[in-house]
Amino acid sequence: MAEVLSGLLLPVDQKQTTLSTLTDHASEYIKNFIQMLYDYGRMSNLVGIVDAFEARFDESRKIVHAEVTSAVKLSDEQADAIAKAFAKRVGANQVVLSRKVDEAIIGGVIVKSNNQTFDGSVALQLTNLRRALINN
Repeated sequence: MAEVLSGLLLPVDQKQTTLSTLTDHASEYIKNFIQMLYDYGRMSNLVGIVDAFEARFDESRKIVHAEVTSAVKLSDEQADAIAKAFAKRVGANQVVLSRKVDEAIIGGVIVKSNNQTFDGSVALQLTNLRRALINN
């Protein structure tokens, strides 16, 4: 949508009408913000601005986003337990998990968040055991 509103395909009056329609049910703050972006030719920055706002909001509320990889699909209860344990480990109030299944890890879980990886997979344990046996 930002491309349409910042591009040359639509006349200015149609862009303004489209903008008004899109923000019809938004708060005045949001309407004014989007109008300002449009007026200053910054509609292409909207996604980046929203992403930056979400990151700051999450940081202020101590909300951490993480990806958990497991060998089998996790139940909601298992995912909640992992999220709670991970929140304690990193000092977060809340952990928002995205789930991924990778049978190659054999068992256990790998949790990745903010350039940190907590690997509790069986595959890693086997690799470490193999290294220990080779070195001895």
